[in-house]
Amino acid sequence: MVEKMLVGRRNGKRAAAWRVPGHCGGTMVMTNDQEWAVTQQHIRQFHELLLRLRQSETAENYTLMATAYLLELDRMNEEIRSCLARPLMQPNV
Repeated sequence: MVEKMLVGRRNGKRAAAWRVPGHCGGTMVMTNDQEWAVTQQHIRQFHELLLRLRQSETAENYTLMATAYLLELDRMNEEIRSCLARPLMQPNV
């Protein structure tokens, strides 16, 4: 779930940003399919957020705001690629 949080002022009004609970942006290694699914969900939410920002912000504001989200998207996509590049760990029987 993405939640809205206030982050400052823009044009004299409070500006809002979006935060994904449980995802702090640090280095994370996915260890199971549930974590993979959560990361995929976060990627979808970031895409939706960027689409909304693109429609509602000025070009200058969008460029400034989108940069951090795009870097985070790159990082999450790299996590997905790393996870898919590793063979599935089989439990010892």
